[in-house]
Amino acid sequence: EMTGQLEAPIEKGQQVGKVIYSVDGKDVASQPLVALETVNEGSFFSKIIDMVKKFVYGLFN
Repeated sequence: EMTGQLEAPIEKGQQVGKVIYSVDGKDVASQPLVALETVNEGSFFSKIIDMVKKFVYGLFN
C-alpha cells in the first residue's frame, strides 16, 4: 500500500509504504515498507527525462 508516487530525495530507512498480507481476502498482518538505500534528487536533465517518461506512461494507462 502506497499513498502515491515516490519522489526523490528518499532517505535510507524512510518508510515509503506498507506491505499488507491477506488470506482469503482478510488482512492478517502488515509491515512497513522502507527504502534500503538513499536516493538523491536527480539533475535538471534527469528530471526532464522523468517528466517525459511519466507523460508517456500516462498516455497508455
